[in-house]
Amino acid sequence: MRQSEEFTIGVEEEYQIVDAETRELRPRALRILPGARAAVGEQVTPEMYLSQIEIGTPVCRTLAEVRAELTRLRGALEEDGAWEEVSGLVRATLGRGNGAARQRAAYERANSWEGVVDYVLTETLPRPESMGKAQ
Repeated sequence: MRQSEEFTIGVEEEYQIVDAETRELRPRALRILPGARAAVGEQVTPEMYLSQIEIGTPVCRTLAEVRAELTRLRGALEEDGAWEEVSGLVRATLGRGNGAARQRAAYERANSWEGVVDYVLTETLPRPESMGKAQ
């Protein structure tokens, strides 16, 4: 980095939408987004999976700015009611290992990439018993 260039940083946080009772991922992003966008604007976006949303800070110049922005964004989601819906299961997820570790284990079990795809589909698609229930 040249001395004339100023340090900047932005942070994105991704949230899984989890059913509080079943602990399963819920494809509710499209339902949550309108209220979340009303609260924080375009700083909340959908992700590839309908069970996930993302918030992002603007470009910040200090870590204090990042902290303030994340606090503001999380607070706005909490006031909207979306925070409770998107914040669950951190301990359970960490207890099972991160996604990359689980995918490596799936590859080692199946000794194929198809095994990894099957694993990801099993983890992200709704379970048959939850099909037809109100989202």
